[in-house]
Amino acid sequence: MKPIKISDAQKTLLLNDFKKFLDKLRSNEDKIKYDIKIDNILEQQIEKPTVFFTKLAKDKMVYLVDKCDKEVAWHGLVTYDKAENTYVIEDIIVYPQTATATTVTTDDAEIANWFNSLNDDTFFKIRLQGHSHVNMSSSPSSTDTTYYNDLLQNLGDDDYYIFMILNKKNSLFINIYDYAQNVIFETKDITIQYEEKLDPYKEWYEQSMTMVKEVRPKSKKEEENYFDYTSWWRERYGHF
Repeated sequence: MKPIKISDAQKTLLLNDFKKFLDKLRSNEDKIKYDIKIDNILEQQIEKPTVFFTKLAKDKMVYLVDKCDKEVAWHGLVTYDKAENTYVIEDIIVYPQTATATTVTTDDAEIANWFNSLNDDTFFKIRLQGHSHVNMSSSPSSTDTTYYNDLLQNLGDDDYYIFMILNKKNSLFINIYDYAQNVIFETKDITIQYEEKLDPYKEWYEQSMTMVKEVRPKSKKEEENYFDYTSWWRERYGHF
């Protein structure tokens, strides 16, 4: 988890930390090397989010990556449930692209026409870009991180965007850029959930079982209090 922008308060923390570093510095080099983990300067505790895949979105994504022998990219239709802090990935759609074994590229005019062809509901739910890494690691390449950075320049201060990479081993990389909270949630920060496979007979079975009584052995007390009506009748009247 790390900040997207460095706020004034974070700048002060960084400058103070750098001053402490300089105060302790002893070196015969003509260069200064200083680094700090950005996640150490988050200003507040931020609740980690959940990404929930519908069965439709998950099945499409896994099938697409499994069947395609080239890199392939897609957009995801996402809604954010603020009360539950959950990003729901409803569906994925493949957009116009040129693919090789290791790259995906798009034509600006072609992709613009494709976006214009979408209805408003679909267009405004596009908050995810994913692609496959076939048989390679799902970690982002330098090309990927450059693309992410370029796309993020167009986001507003309250927007969010999700990036993911999946390979044929189902290894998933996922990052959420949450501008409203000024934080990047990394894979380790995110809880991932999948919609369970629905059983079409589950409701019918549960209703049907209300008609079925369980046979259970009688307790000793029940056996002692049991009245054998048939035996009583025969003893009294000689027949039944």
